[in-house]
Amino acid sequence: MTEDIKFYTRLFLRRFPAMAALFLFSTCIGVVIALRLPTEYTTSATLLVEASQIPAEMVRATAQINTDEQLEVIQQRLMTRANLLAVARDNRVFAGEPDMHPDEIFRSMRDRTRIRRSSGRSSADILTIQFQGSRPEQITKVVNQYVTIVLEASNELRSGRAEGTLEFFQQEVEDLSQQ
Repeated sequence: MTEDIKFYTRLFLRRFPAMAALFLFSTCIGVVIALRLPTEYTTSATLLVEASQIPAEMVRATAQINTDEQLEVIQQRLMTRANLLAVARDNRVFAGEPDMHPDEIFRSMRDRTRIRRSSGRSSADILTIQFQGSRPEQITKVVNQYVTIVLEASNELRSGRAEGTLEFFQQEVEDLSQQ
């Protein structure tokens, strides 16, 4: 058994210069690649989406929308061409490239933006918005504007449903008063 250990030790020492050279070569290549790649930053915002606070028993006759559908509508509103172009313009995402066509800006903004929804049976619905870019202050402003757009869209949806529910109840009160 000691002969096996001696054999493997001699074999290791004989091969060590080649292994060290390969290790150093691959490390140098990795460092050069890491230094030559552009710096990329990513920031994200996580939003908790709550279900309607009005009990379902009270508003059976009005249109109900669950939080998953609400998240889908909000996501589609956020990722519209007009919104993405406005966010890019407001935050000067492509200020260094003034000759970019709006289609290129739209595609690039869509590619840099990630939206992930997660929900479960007994867990809350969560919307995570991420944006990737080369300047940290800029990407923070972009995500903040995304959050503002999401909150405004959510507010519009909730207000519209509340107004519809109010109209329904007013109509019911009128009908019952006449009866």
